[in-house]
Amino acid sequence: MEQGSWDPFLAVFCAKGFSVTLIEVLTERVHLIDKEGLWMQWPDGKRTHERITITSDVNAVGIQDVVMVAVKGYHTRSAIKGALPMIGKDTAILSVQNGLGNLEVIAEAVGPERVVGGITAHSGMPISMNEVRYVGGLGPLLVIGPYDGVVRPVFETWSISSRARAWTCMPRRISTASSGKN
Repeated sequence: MEQGSWDPFLAVFCAKGFSVTLIEVLTERVHLIDKEGLWMQWPDGKRTHERITITSDVNAVGIQDVVMVAVKGYHTRSAIKGALPMIGKDTAILSVQNGLGNLEVIAEAVGPERVVGGITAHSGMPISMNEVRYVGGLGPLLVIGPYDGVVRPVFETWSISSRARAWTCMPRRISTASSGKN
């Protein structure tokens, strides 16, 4: 995960009852969030606080239902390799990254049937190592779709669970096709 950029989403996931564990490489941030939690500043001036599980040890987390990859594109390969201890036979891998080629890199590592693409028009701005200002956005929080276009039980279960918890998640087909032109 990138520090700050997805923290508003993590706060929403926690508030909606999802069990969230943040994997962070910066030991200082792990200790700070573990001790003080994650603070959010909202556009209306409200400030909220969430307790979130955070670690830098992926082996301590166990198999997860969903692993969300939100790193810079050039870190995708190492991030998915490092996440393998959290990925079981029914784990969905959600990529919420900018750029082309990230879904393909993940599919190479875990198989296309597990990969879900996600896009959003919402953002956050880091204020400190454990506080983020939600900048805002348009539309649903997250639009998702299976990488290979095949809706499997793991995708349906997660998608239904998200909507049942009043999380604005819109399942869609996500295409990574490009024109081949740069």
